[in-house]
Amino acid sequence: MNEIDRIPRFLAVLATILCGSWLYGRTIGDGPVLQAHVDQQRIDTGELSFEEIFARGEFLFAAKFNAFDGQGRPGTRGDGAPRVPGSAPRFIRTSAPEANSCAGCHHDPFPGGAGDFAANVFVQAHTLDPVDSSTDAALSNERNTLGMNGAGAIELLAREMTADLIAIRTAALTEARSGNVDITRAL
Repeated sequence: MNEIDRIPRFLAVLATILCGSWLYGRTIGDGPVLQAHVDQQRIDTGELSFEEIFARGEFLFAAKFNAFDGQGRPGTRGDGAPRVPGSAPRFIRTSAPEANSCAGCHHDPFPGGAGDFAANVFVQAHTLDPVDSSTDAALSNERNTLGMNGAGAIELLAREMTADLIAIRTAALTEARSGNVDITRAL
């Protein structure tokens, strides 16, 4: 088969690929990683099992977000000043977001862990917009990415403790006001 005979075959294969993608609704490029959100009420009411919640959290932690999911800087600068809509840079290594997924930084020795040197974060650099120098100690503090394993349980414990402490304070204030006396409670 000579070169001229190969051209129609090549064009036929190319047309099949392009038309096949069009016919089946395929598009080139990103789509949203998150197809649906979990309503907090489904968790609170026990509709979702612990295993389902854990699996969804694991997926969310490893999901590589893109522009369809809202990847990029938010509608405010790092110092809280508002931005003109659409003016935010999509990705700045030194002032966030540093990666397109949680696991992009928290991966050592497995997702949820710490990060290696290349995944270091620049604490407080996000307050500069844009960052002029991430290595200047007066502007930021480079630190290793923290391990997150177990952080959820610690946060839940802190929430429970906070709720308990608020309940003790509320009861003590009510008693103090009703009796017009000082009240002391053990924490």
